Amino acid sequence: MLTSLTSLNLGSNKLTGSLPLAWSVLTGLTVVDLSQNLLSSSLSVAWQTLASLQRMDLSDNAFVSTIPVVWMSGTPHMAAMARLTANNNVNMCGSFAATAWASVHGVFLGKANCFVVLAGAAVTSAGTSVILGLLGVFPGAAR
Repeated sequence: MLTSLTSLNLGSNKLTGSLPLAWSVLTGLTVVDLSQNLLSSSLSVAWQTLASLQRMDLSDNAFVSTIPVVWMSGTPHMAAMARLTANNNVNMCGSFAATAWASVHGVFLGKANCFVVLAGAAVTSAGTSVILGLLGVFPGAAR
């Protein structure tokens, strides 16, 4: 098995359908880029096993779910995650538990998604830019 695979870059390949559940055993992954494809499934909670994952780009697809909270709060979970990008997935909706992602430095959901940040979410100078990312404004960006 490919458990020692560290990087999976399948961006801009016109991929369709759903993400394979079998990828949840690729526990050595640190980077996943699936951007600019035609993926349209929901995001599986099984991917919470990717504890080494540091960066994931799901932008410019057609995902139809919210981002599973267990990715950051389950056992196991994506403890190493530093950046999640999911811009321009117009069917990606739901509530986003920003407090569960407090250890992540950048969660960029973009304007084309329809997320609702749950009450109590906060952005700290050393923490995540979840809320600002939802608005398309990021710390240090020119206005």
